Amino acid sequence: PSELQSAHKGEPLPPPPFPTDDTLVPPPPAEDTVTPPAVSDNMFETHHGKEQQRFVALERLIMTLVARHGEQSLNVEGEDGTDAQSTIAQYVHSELATDGLTFRSSLYARMLADIVERVGTEGFSISKYLLNNPQLDISREAVNLLSEQYQLSKGQVMASEQETAAESVVHLMFDYKYAIVGDELRRISTMLADPSVVNDSDKCQEVMNQYAILSDIQRRLAKQLGERVFLK
Repeated sequence: PSELQSAHKGEPLPPPPFPTDDTLVPPPPAEDTVTPPAVSDNMFETHHGKEQQRFVALERLIMTLVARHGEQSLNVEGEDGTDAQSTIAQYVHSELATDGLTFRSSLYARMLADIVERVGTEGFSISKYLLNNPQLDISREAVNLLSEQYQLSKGQVMASEQETAAESVVHLMFDYKYAIVGDELRRISTMLADPSVVNDSDKCQEVMNQYAILSDIQRRLAKQLGERVFLK
């Protein structure tokens, strides 16, 4: 089961295991449009401009790997607990769908949906499909994703990108979910300072329970995170 669905007890929050310095991650592409948050009961939906840009920067890292190596296979845990085969593109899509998430960037959401519909088809090439896509915003962004320099960390000798792609995308998906949970914890903290919540014991207890659940999820996600991935 997903980490975002399985925790129940709060502990002190760990430090974020992804770069917090905005210079370590690329800005969202100029032609992209960030999808505004819809009104929803989904407790993991997030909000507001600067935070949205940070999420889109992580999405760009993920889509860089999907564009370059999305057909590559990786082992995932099946519903019965046994190992199963998936592609990198399918893994990303499945991880998002399991937790009811979609990319904040409407461009990346469209690109991923189009890729997942076609990946696995004989002769299908993700890079060729994106570069030759009739939708100009997709083909333009494909050029950026396929030409960026990519590394794990400064000064570190690393194996080829292709050899590390599967491991890197798993780490990035944990980074992405960790960021979402952290954003939601900040929102709930603000709610706990609201007199209308504090003075309503039932509502206050409900919010505190949500905070405890998310704190435990954040702790579990942090354990899964290792080396950080970012673009030069």
